Amino acid sequence: MAQDFGIIISPPGSSVTDRNSQFTLNTSNPFIKIDTQNDAGFKTITLIITTDPPEPPPTGALNYTQLYKFKHNYTYIPSLETLFYVSSPPTAPYNTATQTYFQDSGTIGGATINANAGLYAVADATYVYIYCTKYSTDGSITLLTGTNVQITTHVFVEDIGV
Repeated sequence: MAQDFGIIISPPGSSVTDRNSQFTLNTSNPFIKIDTQNDAGFKTITLIITTDPPEPPPTGALNYTQLYKFKHNYTYIPSLETLFYVSSPPTAPYNTATQTYFQDSGTIGGATINANAGLYAVADATYVYIYCTKYSTDGSITLLTGTNVQITTHVFVEDIGV
């Protein structure tokens, strides 16, 4: 029997305590492994943001924009790990909150504490999606045009156990 390390990662807006959530990674599933015969199992892409994702209304709401997707070749929701490297951050002043390296989700830009942008990955039964989130409470913007991000995904053979 595989050891459960008690690690659960949920996408933004989901709780790890809600067992009805779609977890990004759950180590209670045994033997986390990547199928080397599946081209989608280990994938590295370069995301170049040439068109700035839309800004949210200045109400404290999040705006979600799908930036990329690919088929993972399974018929269920697999566990997913995503590594991000911001190789070319947003230009000043939009780069004050940029995390250069992060896993599964993180901030790629922000000019003020009231406005920022992030990236995260999630899977459904067919695709892996890369989303950009933007947040603003005062109408400030976070311009991401020209930002480059290296993204490595590991799509595991196991489902997420929900």
